[in-house]
Amino acid sequence: MLLTELNTLKCNKKDEVKYFNQRVTTILNEFPMDVALDDSITLYYYTRALPQDIDVFVKREAKLTLVENFSMLLEVEKDLLPIGTLEHESQEDPKSFGKRN
Repeated sequence: MLLTELNTLKCNKKDEVKYFNQRVTTILNEFPMDVALDDSITLYYYTRALPQDIDVFVKREAKLTLVENFSMLLEVEKDLLPIGTLEHESQEDPKSFGKRN
């Protein structure tokens, strides 16, 4: 049942990374203490659930633990947020592109 939850887990582009990380942690904490999942398995399910444009960063960095990936992905989200904001602003008023005040 818990592996099914991990398998169906998805992070949508509009989801905040910290909430997605909390969902992953909640599922992993539900596993019995005598069932130890290998880090490579948890990382596989974690990266598989990420949007493709974000999982590239995780795979490129090749962090060994889930906690390292959690932290790194929060940093990626911070870096990508301003880019998305700028793209959104430029789409709102295309006539003002290139004009100086």
